[in-house]
Amino acid sequence: MEAHLEGNDLWEIVEEDYKVLPLTTNPTMAQIRNHKEKKARKSKVRASLFAVVSKEILTRIMTMKLAKIVAQSIAEIEFIAATTATNQALWLRKMLTDLHLEQKTATNLMVDNQAAIAIYL
Repeated sequence: MEAHLEGNDLWEIVEEDYKVLPLTTNPTMAQIRNHKEKKARKSKVRASLFAVVSKEILTRIMTMKLAKIVAQSIAEIEFIAATTATNQALWLRKMLTDLHLEQKTATNLMVDNQAAIAIYL
């Protein structure tokens, strides 16, 4: 996620508490342009998150304040999903054994652990 936002020059918005202040009375054209640009960048971050992340994860991300906490939260969610997949694979193997269709080889689980790697680095 961080790499995606950095590639679009949007990560600083996530890292900082990026607030778009309301325009003052009688703003100059430069202030209006700057205000619109800041609002557009904040909207791009939201749009990127909506495009890349599922609704459940996005809800958790939006409630977080710090980028480190967000990365840890995503890693935790991915770990829970991997654990659930492992449990289901074990259950299926036992089911097949009960049906006398025992699997001789290991069951491979493909897990994307980029969030855990990002936290480590």
